[in-house]
Amino acid sequence: MRFLIMPAPWRRWASNCPSPIACSCANPSAVSISCAATTCLRAYRVALGLNPGGAKERAGDFRTPEGSYRLTRRNTRSDFFLSIQVSYPNDQDMRRARRNGWQPGGSIMIHGLPNDPRHSPDYYASQDWTDGCIAVTNADMVEIWMMTSDNVRIDIQP
Repeated sequence: MRFLIMPAPWRRWASNCPSPIACSCANPSAVSISCAATTCLRAYRVALGLNPGGAKERAGDFRTPEGSYRLTRRNTRSDFFLSIQVSYPNDQDMRRARRNGWQPGGSIMIHGLPNDPRHSPDYYASQDWTDGCIAVTNADMVEIWMMTSDNVRIDIQP
C-alpha cells in the first residue's frame, strides 16, 4: 500500500479496489485514497504548512516536505485529533540540510484538527495553517487511520 500526495485534477470515485493505495488531488489541496493513480476511492481537503510554496528545507520554515517517506508512528494522545508521523527527514533531506548548514526539522504528521482550537472552524477549513504537517478534518483522519497501515509509503509531490 502506498500513500501519494501530489497535485492533479479531481478524479472519479471508485468503489471496488482490492488493495488501496493513495494519491492526492489538488485545487483545492486534497488527498485521496485510491487503487491506481487514476482511480480515487476517497478525497479529502487538506491543509498544509503556513508557507506551502516549495519543499520543506529546514526547521521553522512552515513548509510541508516533498519526497518519499513512510508513515511510521501512530499517536492517539496528540495535541491534534489522532496523528500519524511521516518519516521526514529522509536521507536526501538530511544531506540538503547539512550542505546548507541547517537543521532539517522533524515531527511532520498527518493529523486532525487541534484538540484545543485557537481559531474559528472556518479558519481551519479554508487556510493552510500547520507548521508543515498535513491536516484533515477529524472524520477524515479516522478514515485515513483505518485505511492505512504502519510503514505505508507516502510520496509528497509538488
